[in-house]
Amino acid sequence: MKRKHFLFGFVAILMVTGVCLTACDDINCSDIGQLDCGNDTCCKEDVPWTDGHGSCYSSLSYCRQTGWNCTKCW
Repeated sequence: MKRKHFLFGFVAILMVTGVCLTACDDINCSDIGQLDCGNDTCCKEDVPWTDGHGSCYSSLSYCRQTGWNCTKCW
């Protein structure tokens, strides 16, 4: 009987943790005063270009040097 309670508690903790992680992943860049670049990436206004891998650049030419496709954050 104790084993069932332990298993139920463990599963409940995993479910709550999963819900929290999912909800916490939603980043609103405007809440932190930055531009939204997609892929959960935010960049400051002075570095509005991203390579899609979490890095921000001040110009398109700097961004293109990474070899990745670059987009401007909004």
